[in-house]
This record gives sequence, C-alpha cells and structure tokens, in this order.
Amino acid sequence: MPLYGGRDNNSLTYTSFPCGNAFYAGTIGVATTEGGQPYSDTLRNGATHKYMIWVVEGMNSPSRPSGDTAAQWGDAQGQKAFSVANSGRWQHTYDFIWLDIEKGNYWNSSSSAYSSNVSIINNFIQQFTSNSWNCGIYSGPSLWSSITGDATIGTTVTGVSATWTSEKCLTSKTCPTTMSSAQSFGGTTPTWWQYTEDVCSSTADFDVGTSLPS
Repeated sequence: MPLYGGRDNNSLTYTSFPCGNAFYAGTIGVATTEGGQPYSDTLRNGATHKYMIWVVEGMNSPSRPSGDTAAQWGDAQGQKAFSVANSGRWQHTYDFIWLDIEKGNYWNSSSSAYSSNVSIINNFIQQFTSNSWNCGIYSGPSLWSSITGDATIGTTVTGVSATWTSEKCLTSKTCPTTMSSAQSFGGTTPTWWQYTEDVCSSTADFDVGTSLPS
C-alpha cells in the first residue's frame, strides 16, 4: 500500500496533502544556517510522521570559510545540521535526516570536481552516522550525475539508508498507486518519489513512498 505525503510549503492553497498525510518533510537549514526555507507548520502538524531536510551546498557556497577543504566544508555543514536537528526545536519522528543534493546550491558540476563534491556529502553524513542517526538523500538522476558523476550509493557515497527521487509529471490528476515511474539514481531503488500532479500545470509537488525511513 503506498504512503503519501509531501515536503516544505508546496502550495499556499494546500493545508493537507490530497493523497494522504502519512509523512511530512520540512527543510530546517541550508549550509551552515538554520531555517531559511518555506517550512509549513500546518502540513507538518497534519502528518503522522515528521521528517527533517537539510540543504547541502557545494564548494562555491558564499558561506564556506576561505581555505576550507571539501572535507572540512562537509564537516562544518554536518556539524551545524546535527546541532540544529538534535536541538529539539524541530519536530521529527525518527533520528533521521534527508540531505537535499541539487544543482542550484553552489555545486561545481565539472568532472574534476566530482571527488570534492562526494567528499562534502560523505563528511556531512558522517556527522550524523557517528551519532547513531540515519541519513537519506533527496536528488534525481541528472542532478546526482552532474554533482557526483553518478557516484554509487553504498560504495562511493556511504552511510545512506534511503533515497528520494525528484519529480516526474503525472499524465492525470490522480494519486499514483505505484512508483513505477520513479527515476532512480546512484544505483539505488528510491524509497520516496516526488511527483508533480496535473500534467505539470500545477505548482504543487507531492510524494509517495514504499516505506518510512527511520
């Protein structure tokens, strides 16, 4: 049976998710800054399971201290994210966080940067896994490939227990009953799939999943 939910403030017209409210994932920070994203208390409060997202930035981030290596920059973001996630200020059902890995967040997408980008991601994750938290990655095939060179999750990128793949438009305004249209990345089978309803004419994205990562 599919599980339905969504992330952040997907549409100001929605106070709940149309297909179901099994989960809500809200962004609690970016790089080394808490908050700053369209988090929705209303959608979170209506969901049975609450998750947190942190937007990870690349080496071109204006927040990166001059001279920081990729590993140091990954550590710094992970340390801040763990401090915020563990502070009690944000509701969450499990000791689990999603890393948002997307092209628009100051990543260098040249092939010479893939190794550094992977180092940022791995060092971020280590700040959580060393404290017995689990991590998932939100990305998509083209996003992941342009940032990591399509690094394999589980070998090149480690410590990841779930993936969440970015959107694909539906051909009708219906709740998907399978994840057969979900696009995988990093050699994984996605746990969650973000889809856009109503043939992409809608501004709202929603999500369907096969399980609740914990």
